[in-house]
Amino acid sequence: MTASPLSTPGDSLSRMRTIVPHLATAEDMQQCEELLGAIDPLVDFAASVEAQAILATFLLESREGTRGQNVARAFGIYRQMLSTDLRHPLPEAWEAAVIGIANCLIAEPNASLDAYEAAVRLLDQLVEHLRGGDPERLAVALGSYAQLLQSAHTGDRDENLARALALLQEAIAGLGDGERYPMRWSRAHHNLGTLYASLRLGDRSQNVDDAIRALGVALEWRPRNIDPVGRARTLRALASLLPEWSGADSYDEALVSAEACAREADEIAGVDPRAAPRPAAWGLLAGKQTALNGDLDDLLGTEPEAARARLELEIAHHRSVVGALSPDRERLQWAEWSGGLGRLLTRLAHVDHSAEAGNEAYDRLRQAIYAVPAASSPRLARDLYRAAGELGHQYALWDISYPAYSSALSISNFLFDEVATPDSRRQELVEARGFAQFAAYGAARVGNAEEAIRLAEASRSRSLIETMAANAFLAGHAPPEVRESLMTASSRVAALETELRSIEERDPRAVMRKMHRRLAEAVGADPEWIKHRLTDPGALSTNVIEDYVRVTPQLRAARTALRQALQAARDGPAGARVESLDAQGIRAVAASIGRPLVYLMATTWGSVALIVPPSADIVTLRFDDATSGFTRALLHASEDASYERSANRGDVQELTRALPPIIDALAGAVIHPLANRLMEMGHDRAILVPLGTLGQLPLHAAAPQGFSLGYATSARALQAVLLSRTCGDRRSLLAVGNPRRTDEPSLPLATAEVRVIAGMRQKWSTASLFLGGEVRAQALASEAASVTHLHFAGHGIFRPFEPLESALLLADQDSLSLADLLAGKVSFASARLAVMCACRSANVGDQVLPDEMLGLPTGMLLAGVPGVVGTMWPVEERASAIFSVRFYEELFSCDDPLAAVAATQRWLRDASAEALTACVEAMRKSLVPSDEAVEKALSRLWRDLASRSPDERPFGAPVYWAAFAYVGA
Repeated sequence: MTASPLSTPGDSLSRMRTIVPHLATAEDMQQCEELLGAIDPLVDFAASVEAQAILATFLLESREGTRGQNVARAFGIYRQMLSTDLRHPLPEAWEAAVIGIANCLIAEPNASLDAYEAAVRLLDQLVEHLRGGDPERLAVALGSYAQLLQSAHTGDRDENLARALALLQEAIAGLGDGERYPMRWSRAHHNLGTLYASLRLGDRSQNVDDAIRALGVALEWRPRNIDPVGRARTLRALASLLPEWSGADSYDEALVSAEACAREADEIAGVDPRAAPRPAAWGLLAGKQTALNGDLDDLLGTEPEAARARLELEIAHHRSVVGALSPDRERLQWAEWSGGLGRLLTRLAHVDHSAEAGNEAYDRLRQAIYAVPAASSPRLARDLYRAAGELGHQYALWDISYPAYSSALSISNFLFDEVATPDSRRQELVEARGFAQFAAYGAARVGNAEEAIRLAEASRSRSLIETMAANAFLAGHAPPEVRESLMTASSRVAALETELRSIEERDPRAVMRKMHRRLAEAVGADPEWIKHRLTDPGALSTNVIEDYVRVTPQLRAARTALRQALQAARDGPAGARVESLDAQGIRAVAASIGRPLVYLMATTWGSVALIVPPSADIVTLRFDDATSGFTRALLHASEDASYERSANRGDVQELTRALPPIIDALAGAVIHPLANRLMEMGHDRAILVPLGTLGQLPLHAAAPQGFSLGYATSARALQAVLLSRTCGDRRSLLAVGNPRRTDEPSLPLATAEVRVIAGMRQKWSTASLFLGGEVRAQALASEAASVTHLHFAGHGIFRPFEPLESALLLADQDSLSLADLLAGKVSFASARLAVMCACRSANVGDQVLPDEMLGLPTGMLLAGVPGVVGTMWPVEERASAIFSVRFYEELFSCDDPLAAVAATQRWLRDASAEALTACVEAMRKSLVPSDEAVEKALSRLWRDLASRSPDERPFGAPVYWAAFAYVGA
């Protein structure tokens, strides 16, 4: 546009209004600046403000010039506009400036946190001002607000996305349908689709399906002849998601649809250059992801030539983007794409065995890390450190992998504290999975054993750290004001989590996720593989999101208050009673239990054991043949005999085939060398703290004769429970047997088991016995606080994908779950031992996060029980009953439950049919006249054993004796 020398500012302003912002040229922007200089704001304030707004919009939308500089100039103009009192004289100009500020921050991730928070406050004011007015203007404000929340680099990301989702749904509801505002309607649905695609929580298949549904609506209202640019953007978004779509008849069909979308978008761009993809410098608006967080694991199983071709294509693309970005003006974008390039080069070095690619990968990642202060962009910094850790681990460069993973872990701890809900906290842990283990392994390899055990301990039960710390102070007789503060803060967190669960019960998506987890548990699969989804989530979804957004900030504030209360307690007079768990603190725990703690972990380079003896230097042992591939092979073995599957299902025949080779392999590669070293050090028993997949294997069953191995969830959990332990001669028993259920078969031998144990009158100062319909949580809670020993013989459930719902099943529909134990519904203030003869009662953890150690043993420890005996798979009723009776005989002779478990296992393994027959005969003497069903069950067992050869060992197979494990101090 060339202005006439005779044109007035009004004429020029009129011409500027006709220019589409994203088509503005450098000349247009220059003339707009000249126009601004020609308008006297004292004479025509409104015209001056309008010219500023037009120039800022040109700068923000135009593809000419340097993107970073344009955004910075636009941001300055909008700030200047807002520095004057625009809201009342020129409300639409104020509205444009607020939205413009938000759009600048969306496009400029380098902006300060203060600028972001100021924009949020302005948007809150604007949205409140527009509600009840023009729905289109409100939709514009809500859309900008939602995108700003999506682009935030700090804070609770999941809460931000939930708030953004609520805003977009409000915008769509206000617009009504597409007839009146087709452009705004289509844009709102496009933004809703991209938001669904970015959600971390929930089932990925459901999120993708919701995203494709919203993008489909957007595409319908973006015809090629009216909105070619918008249509091309929506087509590209669909092309990126369709390969994941579970709604396609086949994967090939999904790929064909994706290719068709991409092809049409390219055709539109060929005719209309405005529809070309935006460059990476446009930040969030570019819609293109780097390889920094992409899943590259599938390359490991791809033919080298195919992997190389794919990598080279992506590397070329990343190089072009990095070359177009400035490390000064677009610092975070440059660092993110440089980090993605470094990660791709790391994989290329693996495929090609190329030192050159590896060296360049290191240089790229190092430069990117230096460019990103962790305080301003913690997630990006964490991801860059993770990529550097991957590089160091791949090349066995421990002086690189150890500090990189350690830094990533520190940042992930900060991010973990920022989020509020259990699902968000779990997701942060998923994204930090392996950091502590690989950092610990790297520290061990460079000879820093003390740092290695600190890092290994740091990975354990992170979601329960606050609970463990609070329990430690409360158990340690803290001052009244400290106890009151902690109890108030803990109760507030628990109440809000309960409210959040009640909200989720109204969420169709949450109900679907629960169904997925239950199906996955039944078939032993990953819930993500189950692609069922909701095609219509129902009208309740909006209310659920609003309630979620209401409760989440309160929960985050409550967690902050709990952390502050814990810090105040640490700084107070009781603080010395809770040791910090560095190497010195872990040594103190080992000294308290009087036996070594052994941290054991497997990596691609082999396993390492970190031995922390009660009173000596830390010892590091390496087992280079016991790699993570070795442990995975033991878990999954063959199609014919998978330990993981058979243990989950309780398949006795498959377990019988799977266990012997697993035990032999563990013995030869890890356990016997470890036991030999410990015995050289003067120890015949130890407590294992296994990290990762190693913790899912029956390591204790591989111990040599005369050596005992138990487990600990973490040293911190042991520390918390040991603070209040007092030893004495008094032994009191709470025995629970065969709770009456309509949904589970009766266990008559469990009744015999607890009658025998409770009948050992000379050994118990008191013994309470609950059977059948008497076994209820309220009754147990009233007895539990005063007993030293709990014995439970009945049914249990272990939920690997919903660990908080793992439970001991009580009478009728009553139960005692891990969630109940963590909430303090039952306290075992005087307890020394809990024996849980129930299915999989020794199992811990969710399969995705094995180091979280979420299971009934953890709950018992936090409820005050320092030692737990449980089972790692469903055990045959006869073996369980005989084991339990013999266990107490061993326990009374040695007063060490760990040694008693090992001795009982060996006895059960080697016991002859003749010896077992005598044992059953003795059990019959404890029955009472009403035990008719029990008498029949014992008689059947007696006849079976008596019919065998006297020397036969009926329970010699590991499936019978190896299931029992000891967890605790």
